[in-house]
Amino acid sequence: MTTTAWATTDGTFDDGDGHGRPARAELSRQGLAIVAADGERIALWKSAELIRTMGPDGFRIGARRQAGIFVFDPDTGGDLIRALAVIPDAGAPMMPRTLAGTMVTIVMMALAALFALAWGFFWLIGWLFEAGSGLGTAG
Repeated sequence: MTTTAWATTDGTFDDGDGHGRPARAELSRQGLAIVAADGERIALWKSAELIRTMGPDGFRIGARRQAGIFVFDPDTGGDLIRALAVIPDAGAPMMPRTLAGTMVTIVMMALAALFALAWGFFWLIGWLFEAGSGLGTAG
């Protein structure tokens, strides 16, 4: 299908009916294309939506919110597995940059509040035991 595929491998494609048919997976800049034996493209999955698992029948690749599973032997598809390793799994937890920034801001505000509380506490103790005021001795 593509001439600029990063990695390809042969396997079987099951589109949900339980019958796997021979197919080829080609990973390129557009995503993972599943191509039938006759050259017809069956599916094109975006790289960001890929979900990968290892099953008893081989390495399984699917896409979030799309039907179909591509299964291949990990021994013969090592190039595809290595190429997929740099793409984050759609099922993996991700932390957006804004969430990380918010968490850092909250921690900094908590530390500032603790510093202000400690400063106020020591000022209060100093004022209470100061000579001539509070609980201190009469000066």
